[in-house]
Amino acid sequence: MGAIRLFLACAVAYEHFHESVLRAFGLAPQSQLWVLNMSGARAVVFFYIVSGFLISYVLAHKYAPDGAGTFAFYRSRALRIYPLWWPVLALAATAGTPSWLSQHSALAIVPPAVLFGIDWIVAWRYPAAGTLPSVVGIGWTLGAEVTFYALAPWVLRSLRLTLILFALSAVVRLATVSFVEPGVNYVLWTYFFFPSTLMFFLMGHLAQRFVKLGTTSSVALMGAAVVASCLERSVSVDGPWSFAASLCFAAALPGIFAATKDNRLSNALGDVTYPLYLVHMIVIRVVFGTAIGAALIDLKLEPRFHAVMLLAVFMAAALPAAALTHFLVEKPARWLFGALTAPRRRRLATEVAGQQVVPSAQH
Repeated sequence: MGAIRLFLACAVAYEHFHESVLRAFGLAPQSQLWVLNMSGARAVVFFYIVSGFLISYVLAHKYAPDGAGTFAFYRSRALRIYPLWWPVLALAATAGTPSWLSQHSALAIVPPAVLFGIDWIVAWRYPAAGTLPSVVGIGWTLGAEVTFYALAPWVLRSLRLTLILFALSAVVRLATVSFVEPGVNYVLWTYFFFPSTLMFFLMGHLAQRFVKLGTTSSVALMGAAVVASCLERSVSVDGPWSFAASLCFAAALPGIFAATKDNRLSNALGDVTYPLYLVHMIVIRVVFGTAIGAALIDLKLEPRFHAVMLLAVFMAAALPAAALTHFLVEKPARWLFGALTAPRRRRLATEVAGQQVVPSAQH
């Protein structure tokens, strides 16, 4: 599962690299099949399916369906999102001349910091220039994640409510696909509008609850998802092949997760996913906004080879940057955030244990 999540993060990173570097300098390849036709939009949709599956799994296996369990779930989600998001947001908002923060009021930082509802703000202000610092513009998707986390304990534990909301979300999406012409409004209603993307979160949840397949069948379904993605137009996430890919992808997750959840390499790859998701645009700005990056772009090479070479340089910088961010920023920040937000009873137990240990260490 970790490898799948990392691949999806790489697909999002590639999409932004494609737009800001390859397309900007006339090096964009004509076909996306070499990256399995995995556009950034499709990768985000698949991330929503993965999120629905994982949140469904932890609610079913880790958190009791009572007040204490729900509070523990919300705290764990906050520990997952904010300890890395806040340092990255702070860097993005204050770096550069002029900085994003110097161009906005102090109150402008509140929606990006809280995240809840930021996807709605971005949607209604599309293309939403200035709502987020440009290098962390992908943060709007975290707003959709946070909204889903808020609903999850109340929705996912009720099959009836899940099916009602899935049907309503599907109707919203089908109506948009059927009646809204391609353009800004189409993007708004199919990509940014949470009621039309909720169905993908719930697709992951329903797969976790009802699909029980072995590893071989699950791998075959994942292969079918790849094939269906390749058959779809690269710009579409709503064509018949896209929906087929989403269904196959969701159905494949339970078996693949069961086979890899205790694999150290898979988990290590998963650890790099979130940092890569957040810092890849910063890496693009740093690497290709310098004299070295400009020199690489100015090389007179065969266009396809040039594009592959630049992508290799980008990934060779982005993946280590993500790993360093995980170990040097995310893990310490998560530990500090966890210590500060630990339930009072646990903090008191830790303090008592510390008082008992320190004197003995002095002897």
